[in-house]
Amino acid sequence: MIEAALSLFQKQGYQGTSWRDVVKEAGTPWGSAHHFFPGGKEQLATEALALFLRKFKERFEGICAEHHDAPGRITTWFEHMAVDMEVMGFQAGCGVAGVALDTVPMSASLSQLCSDTMDDWASYLAGKFTLEAVSPIKARGFAEMALTMMEGALVTSRIYRNAGSLRETGAFLVRHWELQYSPRVSFSVIPPSFS
Repeated sequence: MIEAALSLFQKQGYQGTSWRDVVKEAGTPWGSAHHFFPGGKEQLATEALALFLRKFKERFEGICAEHHDAPGRITTWFEHMAVDMEVMGFQAGCGVAGVALDTVPMSASLSQLCSDTMDDWASYLAGKFTLEAVSPIKARGFAEMALTMMEGALVTSRIYRNAGSLRETGAFLVRHWELQYSPRVSFSVIPPSFS
């Protein structure tokens, strides 16, 4: 049910997803919804966002195993999202956004859930970008910027039914990283000798 709920939240948002939708998508009996989720739909959202973040981290660990530099990690991350968007026919976005856009700030508990999830996500990414002598504070700032830009790129990809904005955002973030954080080559100028 959690997997089904996450998929539906990504496609139609929290408010657009009913218990009936979740039960139908999961193929489970109606009674199981209330048995396994006595805290209601908010409990389901909590577990769905935990699953979302866990799946992201598992996938990103694979990216990190392949790429030991930030530009490689960024490029691969955004390419994976672009391919996913294309495969899903531009039908789904971010799980956190699917809940946040419908509930923040109306529900204090879901607002806090979304805030905590984004904070955990940014902290995780910052740890993966604390490379190449980049301080944890700068890595955290970069991670937050990357997540912010990613959310916008996901929205525009869905609107235009084109994953180009995801790829372009990834390329922009790589350029930003290289300009801000990559080691710079310094050249010393040796004055000519006139003697």
